[in-house]
Amino acid sequence: MSDVLLEVQDLNVSFQTFDGEARVLNGVNLSVRRGEAVAIVGESGCGKTVTVKAIMGLLPEGSSRIGSGRIRFKGDDLLGLRSSDWSRIRGHQISMVFQDPMTHLNPVFSVGDQLTDVLLWSGQQRVGLVRWLLGSLQRGKRNEARKRAAEWLQRVRLPDPEGALARYPVELSGGMRQRVLIALGLITEPDLLIADEPGTALDVSIQDQILELLEDLVATQGTSLLFITHNLGVARRISQRIYVMYAGEVVETGSTQEVFDHPRHPYTQGLLASIPKLTGEMGEGIAGRIPNFVAPPPGCRFAPRCPFHTDQCDVQQPPLVEVAPGHQVACTLYEEGASGQ
Repeated sequence: MSDVLLEVQDLNVSFQTFDGEARVLNGVNLSVRRGEAVAIVGESGCGKTVTVKAIMGLLPEGSSRIGSGRIRFKGDDLLGLRSSDWSRIRGHQISMVFQDPMTHLNPVFSVGDQLTDVLLWSGQQRVGLVRWLLGSLQRGKRNEARKRAAEWLQRVRLPDPEGALARYPVELSGGMRQRVLIALGLITEPDLLIADEPGTALDVSIQDQILELLEDLVATQGTSLLFITHNLGVARRISQRIYVMYAGEVVETGSTQEVFDHPRHPYTQGLLASIPKLTGEMGEGIAGRIPNFVAPPPGCRFAPRCPFHTDQCDVQQPPLVEVAPGHQVACTLYEEGASGQ
């Protein structure tokens, strides 16, 4: 059995807009091994969420297009799946925690109904009204599912988990709704959990407890974790490997320790320099902004903001090259014959 659980190869995704075709993902490659925690970091708008939505098969139909690439999970090509096949994978083998609880929690069902329905019906293709009603009458199964739902609400540190089961999302605070969303992602105990900024609405103490829970799942249950964040401190704590994304491209990847200790790409260096210092000094920041995806730079997409910019950067998209064991960088400074930094 292969150690690689998820593998994304040369993924290209574009969206049709009023201004033209926006080429959002440009040859993304990444992998997640069994029992491994991997982080994707980068500024907002760099393509992190689009990447994981493509993995989950949740890109909007009509406006989005996958130009090329391959996404393999347990050896199966996810891009070739029919909707009936997705029912046995999405929410069951691969689960996702979204960053906007009010968008992804159903306002007309109680918290308890949503959690128990995920437990009872996850992995099944279609559940009609009659079948759902008959299932609701099976008190034994539903009571067991409700008990397990309360246990997961307790594990994500939701106050009064039993009482919360009877409440509706609108009756909860933003942080409480986010914890319900995390419980929904974890309750089926998936092989791969994708967490997209799961601490968005949480205060620091609760976020720390959620990170402890995710670390425990990886360490004790062998759950694989793909963690999306722009918080470098959280990424350093939660992940074993890291991918740095800029404007729809992976510009640097390696073990988290190696990338933080020896950042090579100018963008990674800029991100780390932007972190506020313990001395109270503000981070330096990165001048400029992410390019227009409709008309991105023809070469390196970071070139207009790069302090080491050369003419070569304007005409050539640099490939990922290995600069240390397992540490790869996409920058002309590290291509063969370049002097590096």
